[in-house]
Amino acid sequence: MSNEEFKEFDENEAVDFINNALAAEGRQQYDGDDLLLIIDAMYDYFEENDSFDSDVDLEDDVDNVVAYVVKAISKDADNKVAKDDVKTIVVAEMEYEDTLND
Repeated sequence: MSNEEFKEFDENEAVDFINNALAAEGRQQYDGDDLLLIIDAMYDYFEENDSFDSDVDLEDDVDNVVAYVVKAISKDADNKVAKDDVKTIVVAEMEYEDTLND
């Protein structure tokens, strides 16, 4: 599949996708800013660990990503995301990105 066939990442679609995953698990939903904070922390993790440049299966690294994100959002006093929801959000964001390759 060429790069032209990939759908582009859309923040609004990602937020909706994640909130739908949270709702499906009976968890609270978050506004876009809160979820984008999580997504940004995920991308920081991937950049720091060269995950974008390797053939690492990111799904195998979920626990490390979650730990990194929890630590990152703990530093933000305005963060409203419950730590118990981080794994669901991380997995949902990865699933959203998988839809971009379909």
